[in-house]
Amino acid sequence: MKNWNGARSLSVPRGLGVGAIVFLIGVLNSPAWAIEGLPGSSWGNLSQDADKVEGPGAIGYLNQGVDWTTLPGGVVFNTFAEFRYRLRGGNKTYFNAYGPALGLELRKWSFHLGMDYYWQRFPELNESSNRLRYYLSWYYDWDLKR
Repeated sequence: MKNWNGARSLSVPRGLGVGAIVFLIGVLNSPAWAIEGLPGSSWGNLSQDADKVEGPGAIGYLNQGVDWTTLPGGVVFNTFAEFRYRLRGGNKTYFNAYGPALGLELRKWSFHLGMDYYWQRFPELNESSNRLRYYLSWYYDWDLKR
C-alpha cells in the first residue's frame, strides 16, 4: 500500500490487532507473567489562534502501558499502546491526523529510550503514513520556590 507521499507502507490486517489484544489479555491474567505495573498517561492541549489562520485546535495522546520487569540497574522494560491525535479547524488538509501506536521502551528516572510504530491517518486526504520511530525522551519539572 502507498501512503500520501508515495512511499510504501506496511498494512496490518485487522484480525492481527484483535488477536494481539486477546493474547495480551491472556498473558496479563497468567500467573506465569507477574507484571510489575500498568502505567498510563494522557496529555492534551486545546488552542485558538488570535489571527484565525488555524482556527480552534487540539493535540494529544492517551497511553496505556505494561511494566513487564525491572532489569539490572533499575531500568524498567515497558510496552504500550497509544492513541494520538492532532486536529484544527483551518488549514487542516496536511495537519489533521490521528491513529494508534504500539511501542516498547526502557525507562530510568525521567528518561525513556524506545521505539514505536504509528499508524497515522490523514482524514482530509483519505491517506495514511505508517512509520517506525526511535526516540530518547525526558521530562522533569521543578519549582524554584521550594
